[in-house]
Amino acid sequence: MLGAKKLLAEKKGSTKSTKGTKSAQTDAVSSFDAMDTMLLLSRCPDVPAASSVASAEKLLVQIQALSPTTNALTPLGVHLSTLPCMPRIGRLAVYGALLGCAYSATVVGACMSVRSPFNPSQDAEVVRAVNRAKVRIPLSIYLYF
Repeated sequence: MLGAKKLLAEKKGSTKSTKGTKSAQTDAVSSFDAMDTMLLLSRCPDVPAASSVASAEKLLVQIQALSPTTNALTPLGVHLSTLPCMPRIGRLAVYGALLGCAYSATVVGACMSVRSPFNPSQDAEVVRAVNRAKVRIPLSIYLYF
């Protein structure tokens, strides 16, 4: 984030340090939205593909964290930028906190963030063998409820 703040300061023509205060961090995040995303990402050691950046921006617009017309962060986007999780799970946590069910929302978000324990492998042969075994073994009706 420090590199982004430095780049913002260069773009604005200002050398004022924004280190430390919470409002300065919020100002840096809200002024980041007007910047060209690829300009910032071009300074990374591993530059992501343009298609990956476009799909990430599309996701942020879809979950209403980014304004579709101005590419500016919405208030939800500012909150999501402070959370160390995937945007969809962060949105669930923010809305859960607003609706008074933060604990339940974070539990659901935690369950969404991991792979299903019922899929034992990514290997196609193992998945086919498990599916064949499921067909041969009749399950109790209680397992469905």
